[in-house]
Amino acid sequence: MAYGRVSLRVTREILRLKFEARLSHRQIGRACGASCSTVSEAVGRFQASTLTYEEAQELDEAALQARLYPGNSGSPRRRSEADYEYLHRELRRPGVTL
Repeated sequence: MAYGRVSLRVTREILRLKFEARLSHRQIGRACGASCSTVSEAVGRFQASTLTYEEAQELDEAALQARLYPGNSGSPRRRSEADYEYLHRELRRPGVTL
């Protein structure tokens, strides 16, 4: 099952434990209540962003999110409305069931 992204508060805690306390990914996961793969993803995104830990501490929430998740506005995609007229016609055809 796919879960949503972890909050930035948890991401900041993961980075703090990684770079200040120098814990392993498993230890960080246990401390934050996240899986090892979630910790790895957060650390990987941080390293790919070319930020230093000191720079990341100075950034506000919106700026850090923009750097870690580029091109992702955070708003869910909107689906187009179904063509109910077409569906109704198709369901009235013989042999078609729900």
